[in-house]
Parts: sequence; structure tokens; C-alpha cells
Amino acid sequence: MRFLPVLTPRARVLRGLTVLWFVALLAVPGVLSLVRDAPESVEQRLARPFPEIDVGGIWNGEVFSEVDGHLQDRLAIRDRAIDWHAWFSYELLRDSTNSDVLVGEGEWLYYGPVFSRPCDDAAAGAWPEPGALMAELEMANRRLAAAGIDFFVTRVVEKGFIETDYLPGAIPGRECTAALQADMRNAFAPSEFTIDLWGLFEDAASPERPLYWARDTHWNDRGRVLAVEALVESMAPGVWDIEPVEGPDREIVGEPARLIGIDGLHRGPRIRLPRPEITTTETRREQWIHCFMSEGAGALVPGRTVVLTDSHLWRSEALLAPWFEELCLLNWRGEDNPAAAATAAEADRILLSLSARETASLARWADRLADWAE
Repeated sequence: MRFLPVLTPRARVLRGLTVLWFVALLAVPGVLSLVRDAPESVEQRLARPFPEIDVGGIWNGEVFSEVDGHLQDRLAIRDRAIDWHAWFSYELLRDSTNSDVLVGEGEWLYYGPVFSRPCDDAAAGAWPEPGALMAELEMANRRLAAAGIDFFVTRVVEKGFIETDYLPGAIPGRECTAALQADMRNAFAPSEFTIDLWGLFEDAASPERPLYWARDTHWNDRGRVLAVEALVESMAPGVWDIEPVEGPDREIVGEPARLIGIDGLHRGPRIRLPRPEITTTETRREQWIHCFMSEGAGALVPGRTVVLTDSHLWRSEALLAPWFEELCLLNWRGEDNPAAAATAAEADRILLSLSARETASLARWADRLADWAE
């Protein structure tokens, strides 16, 4: 016969506390799963939802895979583990947790598709032959001129071709893309409707006075002012009449840093273009259309100017708008927006501005702008 030991009151309390501690320990993952951050805040994607259960999904096993993904996204301390992995990869290994982000020297980060996209397009037969592209752009220019619209086009050179002192050693596709872009630059010589921002930025490049944010892909204020002055002077020579005023640095959070899960906060130049004699009013703000009107005693680019652009000029609207009587920025992501077509049709001039890696899209966009105007 076995006899259970007689527990003292103190032993009973300790046993009870041990049991409670063990139960609490088992419950921690579930509790943390209820209060954890959503994965999109760290992983830049939406959390996987719990799937709908049906016979077909059970039969082929899909539903079990979806349930597994749903539970993985809600695994306790997953976000903290991702943060730790990102910090370890960047700070200790100088590596990136996102294949699109290249880690350069110091705090510099670069966007990998700048070097890979053109070569991928070329391999797929989508990268245009320079002479053929220029012929298509010239055709669009003639069509727009017939509709009474002046046409300008420019390619925005990316940071990886200007801020080269901080690039990492080996970059897939760099030599291939450099050759493609060199051929395109030779064909894309300045003309009555082409504006050479690439050459302008190349001439102004200086390690001591960078033109791009270290932890972002876009121009800093210094680069923005350089681009805005060139565009204004190309469309209406003599309108630009001031010297930029540089103030205390400002802080931004860079997109590439956010993509690899590290602190993207960093500082750069703050530059103003004071035009106290000009009053600028926002007249329209929709998802992919921003419009402004300016008036006053200072010189302005006359009439309505429409700019079809990606993020570089889209983010430069505050510096750009005070130089135009009417300015409408159309974001290229709003391609199917009927309002964009109506806005372009009412323009006195149109500027088409895309990043150099998107050169394959220039002809299509020029043709579409001409269609909208006719």
C-alpha cells in the first residue's frame, strides 16, 4: 500500500504556486498572440486571414497550409524576433533582410531594382532600342503639338548612379544596366522637348553635398531644388529668379530602411525657395491628382502645366507649385483614372517624368498622353 505524503500548509502553497506558474507559462504564447503588433507593421504585408473551411480545401490540403500561415503570423513575439533579425543582419553583418535593398557604406542604402530592372526588361525583350524610343517620343511630341500642347520629357537618374562613393562592392546587374543606360543617354540628348536631368545631376554630384537621402531612394532638398530649377527654366526660360535658402537640417524616415526593418530616421538639408510675392493655393487633391494655382507679382510659367510623374516630382510639389500659374501633378499609378485623361486634355504643356529604370514605360505613356489630348 502506498501512502501520500502529508503536506504542510507552506508546501501546499508552494505546490499551488508552481501549478499556477506552469499554467501561466503555457498561456503566455496565446495571450501575446492576442496583443501582438500586426505583421504589416514589421513585414510590410497584410496578416494572413483564417481561411474559409470547405471540403475541397481539406481534400487537397490547401486549408491546412492557410491555417498554418495564419497561426504563424500570430505566433507570440514573432515581431520582436523579426526586429532582432533585422538589427543583427544590418548592424553586425551589414546585410539586408530584403533582397531589393542594398546596404552600402556608412548609413547609405540603395534600391536594388535600379540595377536589375533594366536588364530584366532587356532579357524579356521589353527594354526599348534607344533610336526606336526616341522616334516614338518624337511622334508623341508631334501629336501633342497638333493639339496645341507643348511636350517635355525627362528621365530621373536614380541615386545608385549619382551617389556612387557609398555603393557596396558586388551588385547583380550593375554592369549590364550601366551599358543599357549609357546607350539610352546617348540617344536621349537634350532637344526641344527632352530635358537632361541625368547630366545635370552628374555634374553637380559631390560626396560633401549629396543630392539624395542616405536612407531613402529620393532626392533630398538639394536635389529637388536642382531638378525644379532645371524643369522651370526648360519650360519657361527666365522665370527662375531667386537663390535657394538653406536652413537647419530636417529629419525623414527612409523607405529602404523601413523595408529592412531598421530605424530609418536620418537628417539632411532643409532648403526653401522663398517667393513672398506669390500666393499658391491647392485647388484639387484626389488620390492620384494634385492641382495648384499661383498668382502674384513674380514671374510664373504661364497657363496650365500637367506633370505625369512617379514619386520624385510627386514628393516635390511644395517646391514646384509656386512657379506655375496652374500645375496639376498626375501620379502614374492612376493610369486608369478618367479624371487624369480630362486633366491632361486641358493642358497647355505636359511634362512626362519617370525614373530611369522605368524607361521601358516612356513610349507607352507618351502615346497615352497624346491619346488623351486628341
